[in-house]
Amino acid sequence: MPLLGCCYAYEKTGYVILKTNLSYRSGTLRKQKPMSFDDLLKELQGQKSVQEDPDNVSLEKLFNESFMRKHSSHHSFGDFVTKGNFQVETHEDINNIPDELFDRHVSRETDFPDWKSMLEQAKADHAAATK
Repeated sequence: MPLLGCCYAYEKTGYVILKTNLSYRSGTLRKQKPMSFDDLLKELQGQKSVQEDPDNVSLEKLFNESFMRKHSSHHSFGDFVTKGNFQVETHEDINNIPDELFDRHVSRETDFPDWKSMLEQAKADHAAATK
């Protein structure tokens, strides 16, 4: 069967991945919106779904400098977690820390009683700022 439609190629480690703007569903060929190279790259790296999910905002955006200065003596979330000897880059990293341990750090270093309340406030502030 010949390759129909526009193709996008991305070369990584010697392999070429082709993606067409056609899809085949229920015996019908359908044309999809063309995908930009940046979108294809994000999809291949598994980042596209994360960026489109409004409930999964990066820690840097949630706990920006303004938030951290207002609620703690730290200038960044990175400084805050480093002070507690934690290595955190993602929400999953935080989920892997025992709740009691991280809650104690939050209580000592911020004006929040625990991690859940700190996270909820950060989400509310971010939602208000992005409206």
